[in-house]
Amino acid sequence: MRKALAVIVGLFLSGAAVAETAARAEPGTAAQAAVRENVEALMREWSEDLAYAYLESWSSDNATALSAVAEVFGSKVSFFGRSVAREAVHREKRAFARRWPVRSYEHRPETLTIDCSAEQRACLVRSVIEWKAENPARGTRAAGTATFELGIGFAGAKPEVLHEAGEVVRAPDRSATRDEPRRWAWARLDGAD
Repeated sequence: MRKALAVIVGLFLSGAAVAETAARAEPGTAAQAAVRENVEALMREWSEDLAYAYLESWSSDNATALSAVAEVFGSKVSFFGRSVAREAVHREKRAFARRWPVRSYEHRPETLTIDCSAEQRACLVRSVIEWKAENPARGTRAAGTATFELGIGFAGAKPEVLHEAGEVVRAPDRSATRDEPRRWAWARLDGAD
């Protein structure tokens, strides 16, 4: 079982010190290269754990999901192509969770890639995910496949999600309801009515 999101954040607290060590190693030496390689390996491992824990948390009940994701975003986030404050991300996540209270997101493990830079103290996780969203009260469901990107910064005292993006690569499978016919579009998933 993957580590919980709170545990991952705790691991990062010690990870910031490791990244600082890499930055202080004597430039151009074999020791610096070895430290950088080890730091990047740790950053990749932590980023993978964070990416899995993030989707697992977001697949939980609303209270758990919103509490967990609130802990990991930086003060400024590149959120689906827009630079926004953390509070704006939380508002969008809350609106989405209200509209779609039952969610399931899973990485396709074979698609997961992680690029890290000790110098930039950041990693970019990319994968393809399978997702499902439901609103039992409205009788609506949607499912599909999407790309997923999560940029994680290690420069501060704790890790921060600084980037989240993705786009649908397979149109949602959608169950029709009386009030929402099959002409429903992907944009409706974002909470817009």
